[in-house]
Amino acid sequence: MKRTVVCAILMMAIFAFATEAGGLGGPMVIGLMPSFSEFNAALDSYNTEYFGGARGPEFSGPMFFIGGQGSGFIEGFSVGGWGGGFLKEATGDSSKALIGYGMGYGEFGYRLNLFDIAWVKPTLLVGGGGLGMHIGRYRSGGGFGDPDDDGIDNDDFFSDEESYQAGKGFVNVGAAADVTLLFPMNERKTAFGGVSVKGGYLYAIYDSDWWDEHGRSFESPAFNFNGPFLSVGVVFGGASETKDYDEDWDEEW
Repeated sequence: MKRTVVCAILMMAIFAFATEAGGLGGPMVIGLMPSFSEFNAALDSYNTEYFGGARGPEFSGPMFFIGGQGSGFIEGFSVGGWGGGFLKEATGDSSKALIGYGMGYGEFGYRLNLFDIAWVKPTLLVGGGGLGMHIGRYRSGGGFGDPDDDGIDNDDFFSDEESYQAGKGFVNVGAAADVTLLFPMNERKTAFGGVSVKGGYLYAIYDSDWWDEHGRSFESPAFNFNGPFLSVGVVFGGASETKDYDEDWDEEW
């Protein structure tokens, strides 16, 4: 009886210590491809109505985010998060628009270890972000620009006195696949570095109205963080050491 109890305790300890756990994290760059069509149309209308121009600011291409990521895992199950932010600007014939943006997501996935060379992880994402916009009168070219605050003429002039600010927020869900190429940093392969590539799609389940600098709400211009994204990052981390306990047990008994 006593031997049975001792064996049961040893077996429980073996399974406990055989569970692989660890974590990793590092910097990353994210590229998101939202649709700017409605947003640009609203900026063009705003440029004509308030600044007397014929061509408004027009945004295109990806939105880049500079940020970081981190996650922890127990066996295959992984929980983590990532996020970042950046700035983007566009210029029309009579106005310039600057947008500052950021987002952050919780990540829930299952990690598949391929021969300690690569990890493949399908994930679900839940999070959100925010967007702030600053638009103002702009003059460009010709050598006879309007004076700025120091009284000096500029070819490119952005008037803060004739400018407006607004912002809005999002709540998003999404799905992604994360592939991490590993570089073991010790013989036991419990410390590692790697390169992480993540690709997926984000969908906004809540998209707020815009709020201006005076606290007034308005619906236009329409914009959200819907769309495909791709990220590349460098990660460092470690994992608990696992052993072949079946062989150890056979040798012991």
